[in-house]
Amino acid sequence: MGISFSSITSICRSKAHKIQPRNVIIGRRDLNTIWYPKNVIRNQKYNIITFIPLVLFQQFSFFFNLYFLIMALSQFIPFIRIAPLYTYWAPLTFVISVSMLREGYDDIKRAYRDKKINSEIYILITEDGQRKEILSSELQVSDIIIIQRNQRVPADVVLLQTSDKSG
Repeated sequence: MGISFSSITSICRSKAHKIQPRNVIIGRRDLNTIWYPKNVIRNQKYNIITFIPLVLFQQFSFFFNLYFLIMALSQFIPFIRIAPLYTYWAPLTFVISVSMLREGYDDIKRAYRDKKINSEIYILITEDGQRKEILSSELQVSDIIIIQRNQRVPADVVLLQTSDKSG
């Protein structure tokens, strides 16, 4: 539902990497001439600006929430008012508030999970054969990394060597 900055910039960038063959020099990230998106995982739906409008839109897309909103708004017209305003607005406000709190809590959990995954440490083999620790969010196309046993694969990779007996 949310649009990330990297997805917007990838639309605006050159489309050369989509129509031309990719020639990647392995282990030499400085020689990449084509721009590639960052290796960042982002599963959040909202940001600080879009949270309230998107949650309200999502909640009022449900028929019953929209129905009760229309009923509550109709109570502002004096000649069709049936009961006091709070009898219509209090339940609607309660339901929408609980839904917003739940969505906010879930989105914060997604953000922490993304932060944890993006900050996992991998071993990068540099041009001169040295080993350097690097975060998974800093990986780039053509990097050579060492993935330990039972460690998450941080991106699309080409397996060069394995220590597993079954291959």
